Amino acid sequence: MRNEKISVIIITRELNSKINETLTSILNQNFEDYEIILVCHKNSLKMLPPSKVPIKVIEQPNTSRGAARNLGILNSSGKVIAFIDDDCVVDEKWLQNGFKALYEDYEIGVVGGTVKAHESLPNFSQVALNVISIPFINGWSVTFSSFSTKRKVSYVPTCNAFFKRKALEKVGGFKDTNYCEDVEICSRIRSLGYKIIYDPEVKVRHKWKIWNWNSLVRHFYNYGKGRGRAMIEYPHIGKVNFFPLIAFLSLLVFVPLIVIKPIVLLFITSALLAFVLACSFYAYYKFKSVEYLPLTPLIMVSMYTSYTLGLYVGVIGWRKK
Repeated sequence: MRNEKISVIIITRELNSKINETLTSILNQNFEDYEIILVCHKNSLKMLPPSKVPIKVIEQPNTSRGAARNLGILNSSGKVIAFIDDDCVVDEKWLQNGFKALYEDYEIGVVGGTVKAHESLPNFSQVALNVISIPFINGWSVTFSSFSTKRKVSYVPTCNAFFKRKALEKVGGFKDTNYCEDVEICSRIRSLGYKIIYDPEVKVRHKWKIWNWNSLVRHFYNYGKGRGRAMIEYPHIGKVNFFPLIAFLSLLVFVPLIVIKPIVLLFITSALLAFVLACSFYAYYKFKSVEYLPLTPLIMVSMYTSYTLGLYVGVIGWRKK
């Protein structure tokens, strides 16, 4: 089929020169018909890069992530809506590959793909994100995994996502929320019978805000907190986000067992130690560097502990709007 128009939407708190690399990569696409829509709380960008591609800036303070996405959709004209984060970079085939995957099957409503660490990130970031990208470490998370084959998934993150406009309109757009809006809307789109597809050829390079141990812990604490809130506020996402629920239920089961039978603690500790050691050797084998042997266990413990703590805080501290 012929190419339909794509509207690329980027939401950001403050629009400034930090977005230039993202914009430049999107402007260098080998796709003919597309537009760029920037939705921000505050516009501090003095000049947009010269371009034949239409660029629209919408300044709207105090909007949630979900509301900002809806504002972008409202001001767009494409039959395909593509989302990318303001700290991501793409190659020239990003729009072409996303469009191709989206229209391979009329039942497909959403497409996403590979999210890799940007090459400018420091060594700690590269090592941490490589460890986190291993599916059996991250719980087969679509956000962090780099799968090598095309597959059906339950959601795709909005840092790299293509939606058919009609699918978005049928579900009424995004929820007015700052957490898990991608997981939530994908759940509703799936409930209409649409497929959600992960295609490894749809690639972005992400400048994750994980530069050191503190930022790693903070990132996964906030990530878990958002997941905890979403589990309570949007129960229907449980079908697509079951790993946090497993973690929560496991705590409820294992804590009483440990109190009643301390030997259970020894068994759990031994099993976890064996799993962590296996992961360390796998990371060492996969990435061909000895630094993964000591760092993998530390990264895993930091990630799991901060995520789980954030998850419980999100569940316990949730308040209805």
